Amino acid sequence: MRRGVAIGLALFLIGVWAAVPGRSAPAYGPQQTVVIAEDISSVVSLDPQVGYEFLIPVHNVYSNLVQFPTGNLTQVRPQLAQSYEVSKDARTYTFHLRHGV
Repeated sequence: MRRGVAIGLALFLIGVWAAVPGRSAPAYGPQQTVVIAEDISSVVSLDPQVGYEFLIPVHNVYSNLVQFPTGNLTQVRPQLAQSYEVSKDARTYTFHLRHGV
């Protein structure tokens, strides 16, 4: 009997606590809400070889073999590739990846 009363009282108190508005989380109005959105209806794919028009999230998916410093396209810096070799006929590039990739 005592156990039933204790369970009933606990359920009643939980119900009262849940019914009190504004106690669990603050209610934000429209002026306090920030929505960041972008129209992605034209995106074909996140594959950089297929969908090159949507570049920002793609950099979160993959890394480049090499990169260029801003404004200098003559100096190649490694990113995933530790080094690379170019064949004598300049038709074959061999990239050596850094360890742990």
